[in-house]
Amino acid sequence: MATNTILQKLDGGSDFGASTSHRRQTEYFLATLTNGGGAPAVVTLSAGTWVAFDNAKTGADQTLYVKEAANVAGGNTLVVGVVLQDVSTASIAAGASADVQVEVVIAGYVEVANVTTGVTAGTRVVVDTTAGRGDAAAAGEIPCGVVLTDIPADNQGEVLVLKNF
Repeated sequence: MATNTILQKLDGGSDFGASTSHRRQTEYFLATLTNGGGAPAVVTLSAGTWVAFDNAKTGADQTLYVKEAANVAGGNTLVVGVVLQDVSTASIAAGASADVQVEVVIAGYVEVANVTTGVTAGTRVVVDTTAGRGDAAAAGEIPCGVVLTDIPADNQGEVLVLKNF
């Protein structure tokens, strides 16, 4: 097995950050966003949201599409990662849906991820209490990430996403 300790950085600067880390992996998926309101509206999937494979789709589309990770007792095992940047539809009619492309961190560092307030640094997280938000994993639950900083009152903080696929 080859080992390499070089950190590759191609922009010539000496500043290393989240976007330059060779340890972070992102993938693009599709997400179907639906306007559930009574009037035309823009629908958004926010950065920091934990997403899961969309098993409401059929065939291979189940792994092409993601959706906000549902809260599942024991942890949602379909979790893929964390949305990197907000994505939105154009204004769509009530009840209408639109597919958007979304970049998801599937492994590595995320600066802003949704995690329950009070979870402490070093805690493993699962999506089991609130849709799209990590919460402290209980014994026996399979984590989707690890909290890197204590989570303040805004339910957002740094995490390490654990690769699931």
